[in-house]
Amino acid sequence: MTTDIFFGSEAQQEMQRRAAALWQLVSDDSRFAYEGRCVALDGASPAVVDLSKALVVAQGGSASFFVKASDEDKVTAALNAEGFSTDRWEHLMGAETSVGISRDILAKARLPDGYRICEIGPESSAEEVRQFVDLALSCGVLPPAGMALRGLTRNSVAYLLLDPQGRGISCSGAVARHHPESPFGDSAWWGMLATREDMRGRGFSVHLGALALTSIAERFGVHRFYTGVRRDNLVSMGLCRKLGLGDHGLVVIAALDRKLFGDAQITK
Repeated sequence: MTTDIFFGSEAQQEMQRRAAALWQLVSDDSRFAYEGRCVALDGASPAVVDLSKALVVAQGGSASFFVKASDEDKVTAALNAEGFSTDRWEHLMGAETSVGISRDILAKARLPDGYRICEIGPESSAEEVRQFVDLALSCGVLPPAGMALRGLTRNSVAYLLLDPQGRGISCSGAVARHHPESPFGDSAWWGMLATREDMRGRGFSVHLGALALTSIAERFGVHRFYTGVRRDNLVSMGLCRKLGLGDHGLVVIAALDRKLFGDAQITK
C-alpha cells in the first residue's frame, strides 16, 4: 500500500489510518463509501445497524449519510447501546439546480487583485497540501487523508485560495465517495469549507464552494451534492441554501468508540 499521511488529533489520525487499511479490503463492495476520513455504510437503518457497529469497532469511528430521519432514533439508540458516543448533522443536498446556481456565481465572481486559487491534486506540493490542511483544521474541519485529498483513492477536487503573500485563506472540496453501483453512485460529498476568521464575510466560501461543486459535476458526472451541517450553524446553513442545497428528510449520524475518541468529535 502506498504510504499515506493522516491529519487531525491522534484519535482522528488513527481512525484515518485504520480506514485506509480497511478500504484496501472493501473498496470493491458497493455497500461501502470512503472519502478519506472513514469507511462508511450510508443509508444506515435498523436492518443493517450491526454492520455499522462493526465499522466503528474496526476504525474507532464511522459516519453514515443518507439516513432517513424516521430511522434516526432507532439507529442512534442501537449505537448508544454498544457504548458508542453518537453525533448528528442535518443532511443537505442539491442537484442540477445547484450546478446552475454555482455556474452563475462563478460567472460573476471576481477575486481581489493578487489573490489566486490553487487546486490540490496529485502534483500539489507538500506546502500547498500543508496550507490546505492547516486552514481546515484551524476552522474545526477535518480534511481527508492525504491520498484522498489529492484524488488518488476516489475522484475528488479540492481548492485553496491564497492571498497576495501566498497564505491560505479559504478552502473547499468534494469527493465522489461511492462505488458506481451504489444507490448513491451519482452523488458526491461536498464541503470542506473553511475561511480564515479575519477574511470571513467577503464571499470566499461561496466562491470556492461553487467551484468545487461545478468541478466535481463536470469532471466526474456527479448529479447530486450533499453535506452535513449542524442545525445551529446558521452561517453554513445559509451558504448551502444559497447554492441550492436543501432538506430531504435525511440526517447524518456518526458513532465513535469512546476508548479512542473519548468525548471528542469526528469533525465540526
